[in-house]
Amino acid sequence: MEDKLSYIRKAEQIDLKYNKHLNAPAFKSVESIINDGVPDPVDKYTMFNEWCSKEGVIMPKLEYPAFFDGGLIGIRCTEDIQHREAYILVPLKMLMSIKKA
Repeated sequence: MEDKLSYIRKAEQIDLKYNKHLNAPAFKSVESIINDGVPDPVDKYTMFNEWCSKEGVIMPKLEYPAFFDGGLIGIRCTEDIQHREAYILVPLKMLMSIKKA
């Protein structure tokens, strides 16, 4: 399963890179390919946001997911962020480091 997943993710990255220039339709989601074309019934973005909130992540001026042209997904600012203002606060227990890995 891991080999299939890494292959599909690599193909998805290549597809995004080339389809941007070709103006072609976007690659299907990894989940729909792994599930034999059936869309995943779980909203992974909602699950991720709920998990972050439960674990204490604070991001009051950010919106995730944000959908952009070309099928890109990322984070969007919902209001201006001031110079030196923290825009995301992540508890130490959630950070990955060389010592923890």
